[in-house]
Amino acid sequence: MLVSDGACVLANLLAADLVFLVDAVAATDDRPRVIRQIQRRDLRHQLRDARIAFHAGDIQGEYLRSVGFVCNIRQHRRIAGRLPVRVFRPVSCFRYAGQVPSFGNRSRVIVYALGGTIAMTGAGGVTPSLSAGELLGAVPGLADSGVELEVVDFRRVPGAALTIADITELAVEIGTRIGDFDGAVVVQGTDTIEETAYLLDLLHPEPEPIVVTGAMRNPTQAGADGPANLLAAIRTAADPHARNQGALVVFADEIHAARRVGKTHTTSIATFVSRNGGPLGYLVEGRARLLNRLTHRTVVPGYPAADLKVPVLPVALGEDGTVLEAVADRVDGLIVAGFGAGHVPAHLVPGLEKLCARVPVVLASRTGSGSVLAGTYGFAGSERDLLARGLIRAGYLDPLKARLLLLTLLAAGADRTAILAAFGVAGEYREPGDWPWLAPE
Repeated sequence: MLVSDGACVLANLLAADLVFLVDAVAATDDRPRVIRQIQRRDLRHQLRDARIAFHAGDIQGEYLRSVGFVCNIRQHRRIAGRLPVRVFRPVSCFRYAGQVPSFGNRSRVIVYALGGTIAMTGAGGVTPSLSAGELLGAVPGLADSGVELEVVDFRRVPGAALTIADITELAVEIGTRIGDFDGAVVVQGTDTIEETAYLLDLLHPEPEPIVVTGAMRNPTQAGADGPANLLAAIRTAADPHARNQGALVVFADEIHAARRVGKTHTTSIATFVSRNGGPLGYLVEGRARLLNRLTHRTVVPGYPAADLKVPVLPVALGEDGTVLEAVADRVDGLIVAGFGAGHVPAHLVPGLEKLCARVPVVLASRTGSGSVLAGTYGFAGSERDLLARGLIRAGYLDPLKARLLLLTLLAAGADRTAILAAFGVAGEYREPGDWPWLAPE
């Protein structure tokens, strides 16, 4: 079967063994809009395990499962409502071979400004003052990037003032609008980027990337890095190679996975480093080049609640247990930032074991890189001893990221089995297939 005029979409619903043909308006002017909506939406909100093909005049293409489909086929009628459609009927199955057709459409990126150093000016100590539009107006080369932008002034606060509720609200906002864009950029203060980016990563199931960036030098300083970082982030968000990588941090022309990146210096413009694995790629001559790709996503179907209490307990030389005793009856979970590969003083063990009987206690390392071990050391307070008493191994997750994962898991109602599996996958010591929920494809 061929459709000689107009643009059409073939959605082969493999799970239901159904096929529908959307025969769009035949006018040439409609074709770019139809294909643009298909490319941006991927029909991912409507179809699971689907194959999409389309034909427009003499251009043929097939866009397969790599785009990732996550929702319910019963919403298929909404597809017709979003395209310039005049026919929506069952047809026999066929497919086309090739690539996604391109009509030279500009990419679209939505930019959320939250404040931070990149937006700070003023005398006697800078404070957030620049709007999203003013930030973009200061970026050389942006007009020639070929990217259509929409800007949102979401917050105007320092990075240190952001809350989990702020980022949860942002994740919801992005989730409701991302289908109309190729990606999203979040501009904020660098104090909390390593945490906000990872929380967004946990809450974002869509294939479009969320790219987080900021600046180490404010606009009043010589060599301000904000404009270059913002342009690099926008180009990365618009690049199809960044799809299905979740949340990314782009800084100093490096592309980092949110789950790995950390801030390592108080003032250096190269402060963000992925100490376990290195950057995923770089910006080269204005284009995103991913040399490595994440093989799986870890998305949790729940938003952290404001009343959940999960503190981080750093273990220090001579720690006497006062802090542990003070928080033990007031927490919903605890992250232990232990020595080295996951060790604590022996006199802390009874208190941690008692707490494990009531709430999840996760064992991370305060070192900032490397994995918590499982069975190398056997002394009292070693990783082997603590895991045997019920603590949960964080693997490669640092204490800050382990906290965010536990908060989202608790909010999702995960039981101990699910929490163990989730930390195993996120901490990179269990197979991706052990993730407790269906991962985005």
